[in-house]
Amino acid sequence: MTRRIIKYFTLRLWLAISVSFLMFSPYLSRYADRFNRFVFHWSDLDLMALAVCIFTAGIIFFILFLLLYVKGTAYTRKLVEFLFVSALGLTAVSGITQTIFHILKKSNVTITSETPLINIFFIIHHGHILSIFWVIFSFFVFFKRWQKLKRACIVFCLVISPVIPVFFLNALHYTNWQSGRGSLKSFLNEQKPCNRQLADVYIFIFDEWSYRRTFVDKQLIDSFTNLNIFKKQALVFHNAYSPGPNTFSSIPGFLFQTNLLFSVNNGIPGFNGNNHTPLNKFKTIFYYPRLLGYSTCITGAYIPYGTLLGNSVDFSSSISVAKRFGSSFYNVAGYHMFSAATIVFPQLMSGLTKRIKEYYFNKFQLKRISIEDEFFRAVVKKNNNPVFAVYHYMLPHFPYIFKTGGAKPLFAIYRETPDNYIENLAYLDQKIGWIMTMLKNNNKFDKSLVIFMSDHSWRKDPLNVDKNGYLEKCHVPLFVKFPFQENQVEIDSKFSTSMLGTFINECLDSGLKQMKAKTILNNKSFFKPPGAKLNGNSFGNANKKQ
Repeated sequence: MTRRIIKYFTLRLWLAISVSFLMFSPYLSRYADRFNRFVFHWSDLDLMALAVCIFTAGIIFFILFLLLYVKGTAYTRKLVEFLFVSALGLTAVSGITQTIFHILKKSNVTITSETPLINIFFIIHHGHILSIFWVIFSFFVFFKRWQKLKRACIVFCLVISPVIPVFFLNALHYTNWQSGRGSLKSFLNEQKPCNRQLADVYIFIFDEWSYRRTFVDKQLIDSFTNLNIFKKQALVFHNAYSPGPNTFSSIPGFLFQTNLLFSVNNGIPGFNGNNHTPLNKFKTIFYYPRLLGYSTCITGAYIPYGTLLGNSVDFSSSISVAKRFGSSFYNVAGYHMFSAATIVFPQLMSGLTKRIKEYYFNKFQLKRISIEDEFFRAVVKKNNNPVFAVYHYMLPHFPYIFKTGGAKPLFAIYRETPDNYIENLAYLDQKIGWIMTMLKNNNKFDKSLVIFMSDHSWRKDPLNVDKNGYLEKCHVPLFVKFPFQENQVEIDSKFSTSMLGTFINECLDSGLKQMKAKTILNNKSFFKPPGAKLNGNSFGNANKKQ
C-alpha cells in the first residue's frame, strides 16, 4: 500500500515537472541557438537559475494538484483538468509559432508585417486565433470531462519527459560567455612603466549612429550643437565604414582589426576567411598601446568582452540583456521566469505583457547608459597612468526613449520611426556635450586623442532602400581630435574602422601629431570593403611591432 502511494505521488510529481518544462520550452528554445547564448552571455549561473525555476514551478503545480484534485471536490478536479489541458495547448501554440518564426529567420525570410505569408502567422500568433480556439476546446473538457484528451495529454508529457535530463546534461557543455574581466578598482590604481610621455586615448562608439541622419551634403546638421563645436578641432571623415552592418560583426571586427566575418565554431570564437581562425591568431586594438605602457579598458553592452578579449585588455565589462534585473542568482532567476512568462502567455494578454516587457527594457536602456557614464566618470579621473579606453554607448540605438532634455515616460512603446530616432540623436548630442565637459573638467580634453564613431548605421532607416543599402548600413560618422588640435580637417578618402588600430598605432609612433596624421592618411589606404574576405587581420605596418 505504501509503495503504491509513493509510486502514485512520484508519478504525479514527475508529471507536474514535465508540464513545467514544457511550458518553459518555447523560452528554452532561445538558448538552443548558440548565437543567442553569445548575446545573452550564457553561463552556468543561467543553467542553475533555469533549473530552479522549472523545478520550483513543477513543485507548485504538484502542490496545487494535491490541494485541488486529491483533496478537492468534483468541480476543483475539473478545474485542474481544464488548467492542465489549457496549459499544454497554449504552450504548443506558442512553441509552434516560435518554431515557424525561427525557421523563417534561418531561411533568410524577412519577417515584416508587409509580407502576406508573414501576416498569416502574425494573425495566428498575435491575433490569438489558435489560443482562443484551444481555450474553448479546454472548456469542453471542463464541462464534458473528456477523459481521452486528458489521458492523451498525460501520455504525451510522460513520453516527452526524458528530454528534461537530456536538455540539462547537454546545457552543461554550453560555452560560458564572460561579460568582463578584471576589477575596476585595481585598474584605477594600476601603474605601469612608460618609456615616454603618452597622451590619453578615448574612443566612444555610439551604437547605430547614422551618417545620413547626421550630415546633409557633407555638412553637419545644425541641431548637433555640441558635435558642431567638437568638429571645429577634429578630423571629420565623410566616408568611414564599419566591418559589418550589425554590432556582432562590426564590434569584433573593430576590436580585432579585421573585416572577416565573426563566428563561433564548436564553442570557439574566431573569424571566417578561407577557414575558421580562432581569436588568439589576431592582435587586438589594445596590443600595441599596452606595449607602450597604456592602461587599457573597454566597457559596453551585448558583446561578452571577458571571453573575447581575455587578458589582452586590462579591464573589460559588458552588461547583457539577460542581466537586466541584476547579476545575482535571484535576479537572473527572476529574469528567466519573467521572460518565459511573456513568451507563453502573450497569446491572450499580449497587449499588457508587451507593454510591461517594453517598460523593463526601457529601464534597462537607462541603466546601461548610466553604468557607462559611471565607468567613464571613474576612468577619466585616473592620472597615475596614460589611458587607452573604449566606451560602447547604446545610443541612438533602440529603444527610442530619449528626447532633448532626457528620457520620455518609460511605460510606453516607442516605434522605430525616423522621428523617434532623431529624438534619440538629439540626446546623443547632449551626451557628447557631457563627455566634452567631463574631459575639460579633468584637464584631459585638449591633450587627449578623442574619437567619436559608430559601430554601424541605422539598419532600419527607410533611406537604405537603394542599391547601396548594404553599404549605407556600414556608413558611419567618424570624428578624430588629436591633442592640441585647433582646426577642422575634412577627410573624403574612404576609411575602415577595422583599420583604426593601424592608424592610431602609426600616429602614436609619430607622437600623435595632427600634421603627421594627415601625411599618414595621404601615404596609404586605410579602406577595406565591409565584409571583405581578407587573410589575417588588418593592422598593416603595425604588425612589425607585434
